[in-house]
Amino acid sequence: MGTPQPVVDAPSSALPLPILTAQEIGEFTDQGSVSRGRDYRRKEAIRQPIRRGRTLSALCRGSEPSPYRVRVVLADPTRSERKIASYVCTCPRGGFCKHIVALLLTWTEAPEEFEVLPTTAEILADQSRDDLLRLIDQMLLHDPSLESLVDRLRPVPPPPPAAPGEARLRTINQAAYRRKVAGALSDFSYGREDEYDPYASYREYYDGESGHAEAAAQIQEFVTEGVKLEQAGRLADAIVVYATVAEEAMEFVDESGGDAISDVVLDCGNGLLRCLERQEAIPEGDRLQSDDRGELVEWLYNVWLFARGPGWGEEEAEEPADDEDVDENPYLTSPGWSAITERGGRDAEAAIAAAATDAERARLQSWLRELLEQTSGERTNYLKRAAIRFLFKLRREDGLSDEVLLEEFKRAELWDDAAALLLSMGRIEDAVALAGRHLTTTMQTLAFADRLRATGEEGPARAIRFVDGRLWETEGVKPSDDLAYLEWLSARYAELSLVRQAFEADRRIFKSRPAFRSYEAVRQAATRPGLEPDLWEKTRPQLIAELTKDRQWGTLIEIHLHEGQVAEAIAALKQMERPREGRASVSGALGSYGSYGYDGGHYRATVAKAAERDFPDEAIRIYRSLADAAINGRNRQSYATAANYLVSVRGLLEQHGREAEWKTLITGLREEHRRLRALKEELDALGLN
Repeated sequence: MGTPQPVVDAPSSALPLPILTAQEIGEFTDQGSVSRGRDYRRKEAIRQPIRRGRTLSALCRGSEPSPYRVRVVLADPTRSERKIASYVCTCPRGGFCKHIVALLLTWTEAPEEFEVLPTTAEILADQSRDDLLRLIDQMLLHDPSLESLVDRLRPVPPPPPAAPGEARLRTINQAAYRRKVAGALSDFSYGREDEYDPYASYREYYDGESGHAEAAAQIQEFVTEGVKLEQAGRLADAIVVYATVAEEAMEFVDESGGDAISDVVLDCGNGLLRCLERQEAIPEGDRLQSDDRGELVEWLYNVWLFARGPGWGEEEAEEPADDEDVDENPYLTSPGWSAITERGGRDAEAAIAAAATDAERARLQSWLRELLEQTSGERTNYLKRAAIRFLFKLRREDGLSDEVLLEEFKRAELWDDAAALLLSMGRIEDAVALAGRHLTTTMQTLAFADRLRATGEEGPARAIRFVDGRLWETEGVKPSDDLAYLEWLSARYAELSLVRQAFEADRRIFKSRPAFRSYEAVRQAATRPGLEPDLWEKTRPQLIAELTKDRQWGTLIEIHLHEGQVAEAIAALKQMERPREGRASVSGALGSYGSYGYDGGHYRATVAKAAERDFPDEAIRIYRSLADAAINGRNRQSYATAANYLVSVRGLLEQHGREAEWKTLITGLREEHRRLRALKEELDALGLN
């Protein structure tokens, strides 16, 4: 047989490429980036465009002395409906910026400008062994950190099978091994201040998807080494590998995050658990000594804590849906260490309890008790639940009694869990009493009420009384809580066809939060069957009067436009535009905050659009004022926004035969702002002459 030849894709010139249009490019980013990217294209800012396979790259002249590097990878049209696989630019903004737009517009409009070069695989396929070795030497001189990649190609012989008595022997220096693992992970610590990385923003954005996956793949090789040691019967050395990799990976996750690295920790946990379970099956002379077993159990506990700890692992349990069986106790039937269970196919907590000695189980219980005492705060309740569940797995001889579990919940001050358990035990009155005393947050209260609703025929009425009582006790203390309770009550009243109560609840919601959404809720509630036929006709003027009195012009504009009352919306907008004492005019405010800034910019644009047909002069006035305000922003994005508003002004004037008025307007505006070069460029880009 001859020497295997490297697999090379089809030549660059023969690869199928997606057909990309300017409109599709615009769908990836905002209009400002498209406009400026088109301007960059016209000015031939793209230099040295190259295509290698489906990768487009170039230099793009920008605002800095040095050009930016841009690169886009086109998708394979035979495998994906997507047309762009990835993109990156070294400019400070990053993302799908104007430089990326300029590159792609150059590709769609003039693909012949791109020099087609072979891909890296094509180039290397034709090189001799000596040439490749010289190239690798040059790359290592340029970047010595690449040596670790070369070392990965070095064949490592499998460990020899353990002789009798060797399974318990440690031959690996843990300190040296720790440095090795830490060094591998340090290659993936981005954002170091001692070196410049032009792709820093790109790396930061994709860190969780690519960088962490790379780091996980790198240290997964250490886990594989542990598996080989375990298979060879060298359990003590395998434990050193698993524990060291797990500890370093956990520290990496604490500092940098990353689910891929977390999965490696759990793989190590599985390995440690297997080593513990094998102790009973091997000869006594190979078993770990007491101190080593204790250390192994402690490592397992640390992995468990990591899997269950704050910010990772089990999330807060979702509240049961209306049709779920609340009689089943989820805390006693849960599989336990879910993250490892999914990867290992079994209940790790129960497995640890089964493999541990009485002394080790007692030690684990003491750690869990300390954890329960030290852990406080609503955000860590899931950790308390996990600790209690683990305690029950360890206390096998005590059984899984609801009464014992209830006492554990009370001891841990898991009042929502205690109340839920009481409901599942059928002790409704006790559950309501406990919830009334101890459930303090809106989330807890409403979650309990939803469980209470599902406790039988009387459940819905009991739940309504419970929430209504809590609202009566706390109303006015925290408005957001009042709204949450009222919204819950409104929905429950509607479900039970208590239409009058539902209407009153929605009316109270509107008074607390006078918004378009709550206005619509009152309208729907007022028109339900069973109420007076003219209730809405009587109620609507009251709501409009309340909004007017409170100067809720934005909400009034939304209502009037939704109901087709454009003239009323214009009147409300004019009230919004009137300066008030202590407040700058809308135009002034928008000059600082942009066309969608606070104080009505969005409403003005919406009203202008609605007014175009029947009130063109008002629409022109609003668009013109929005353009002036945007120009006062004094940045290119604001100029692009102003230009778009002026396009609407031109269209309306031309539609009504007022071309001369447009000429006067645009000529005067260009003269007034003749020093603003970027504004002139944005006006030119849209043909505003």
